[in-house]
Amino acid sequence: MLALATCSDPEVLGYDARLVAALERAGIGYARVVWDDPAVDWSRFAAVLIRTTWDYTEQIDAFRAWVARVAAVTRLWNPAPVVEWNSHKSYLLDLAARGVAVVPTVLVSPAADASERRLPVALRGQPWSDIVVKPAESVGSIGLSRWSVPAELAAAQAALDELVAAGGDVLVQPLVPAITTHGETSLVVIEGVPAHAVRKVPVAGDIRSQPEFGSAVTRVDPSPEQLALASRALDATAERLGLEEPLVYARVDMVDIDGVPHLMELELIEPDLYLDHDDGVAPRLTAAVGRRLA
Repeated sequence: MLALATCSDPEVLGYDARLVAALERAGIGYARVVWDDPAVDWSRFAAVLIRTTWDYTEQIDAFRAWVARVAAVTRLWNPAPVVEWNSHKSYLLDLAARGVAVVPTVLVSPAADASERRLPVALRGQPWSDIVVKPAESVGSIGLSRWSVPAELAAAQAALDELVAAGGDVLVQPLVPAITTHGETSLVVIEGVPAHAVRKVPVAGDIRSQPEFGSAVTRVDPSPEQLALASRALDATAERLGLEEPLVYARVDMVDIDGVPHLMELELIEPDLYLDHDDGVAPRLTAAVGRRLA
C-alpha cells in the first residue's frame, strides 16, 4: 500500500482528488496519512509519497526527523537527501554555483557578525531598488515582505532582524518587476519529463503568486528557454546530490529577468502540482508511482 503523506488540516483533503481517482483507476492501494501522527507505523507501507504536508515548516526539525525515520523503514518519494537539501532555500546558491540562472539571492545567517546582518553591508554592490525579504525555511510566501530601498531601509532591516531573531536564515532578493506583470511560471516535471505548466499572475498590488492569495492561474505552453532552465536545474540537482534516477515529481518555478527565465524556487518536497489544470498529469504521476512500486 502507498501512503500519501498529508497534514491534519482538513482543508487540504481536496487538493489531491485527481491523484486519488487515478490511483483508484490503476488499482493502487493507498491511504492518506498525517505525517506527524505518532501512532503511524510507516514500515507497513510499501512507499510514502509526500504530498500535502503543508505545515512542515512550522516544525521543521520534527519534519526532518520524520523524513529520516520513514526513509529508514520504507521508500520515500522524493528521497530523504532531496527533502533535506530542498527544505532550506540555500539550495538556490548551490544551483547558482553550478551555472543555473537563479534570481540573485543573498543569504543572511544568524551566525554572521551583527555588522554582516545590516542590509547596507549584506547588499553591498547590489543595485537593487526594491527587495524581498523572506525566511530560508518557509512555504507559501509565509514571512515574505517587500520593501523599497533606501526609502524603507529601516523597515526592511526590522523585518530581517525579526526573522533572524526567530533563529532562522533569511534570504534577500531583488523584486523582479515581471512578477507583477507577466507573473511566475510553474513547470511540473514527472520522472524527469515535463508534464504541464501554469502561469500565476498576482492580484494588482501584490507579489504573491499562490492561488490562495487570489492570483490568476492559467495553463500555458512552456517556452524552449523555460524547458531548458528546468532541465538544467534538475540536472544540477542530480549532480549535487548524486541522484541515479529522476525524481518522482518536481515543480520548477521561474520568472523572467530582462526576458530570460530565472529560477525562483525548485519545489521537490510537497508542491501543488496543479492537477486541475491538466487531465493527464495525475495519471502520469500514478504511472510513475506504479512502476516504482512494481
